[in-house]
Amino acid sequence: MAKWAGVVNQRVRKLLDHPPGRSESGQDLVEYALMAGFVALAAAAAIPYAVEGPMRCIYEAAVNLLQQSGGG
Repeated sequence: MAKWAGVVNQRVRKLLDHPPGRSESGQDLVEYALMAGFVALAAAAAIPYAVEGPMRCIYEAAVNLLQQSGGG
């Protein structure tokens, strides 16, 4: 009986260490997706500050043209 207990104990430990159907092959994909999401979020946060100056110049030029033409 002790022999069977040892075999069962080994099998249970093996199953607990490496459950069937669980692999780490999809883990890389999830990590890359999370990284891509972080990069996209950082870019979306940085872009408004990067284009603020040029957009302000365009807007001010349009306002000046409207004021010179008497439309503003």
